[in-house]
Amino acid sequence: MNNPHIEDGDDLVIRFKQDSIVEVFESEDAELDEPVEERFSEGEEVEVTVFGVDEHKIDVQFGDGSVAFIRWEGIEIISVN
Repeated sequence: MNNPHIEDGDDLVIRFKQDSIVEVFESEDAELDEPVEERFSEGEEVEVTVFGVDEHKIDVQFGDGSVAFIRWEGIEIISVN
């Protein structure tokens, strides 16, 4: 895990290490929604709020309310607020 100090509710800025396609769900209820594929470019930085963390992935919510489950190896943490 990149940073063991990350907890639910933390606001982060993450940077993608390579061009990535992430499945994004329109709402927090991922079981009801079909995901859309969103492309992120290498070096792209995104502000997110954490709602789950484990050793493989980070569960994040974007400013528009959509959510994604992003694997640690594809991102680096730029800042934690």
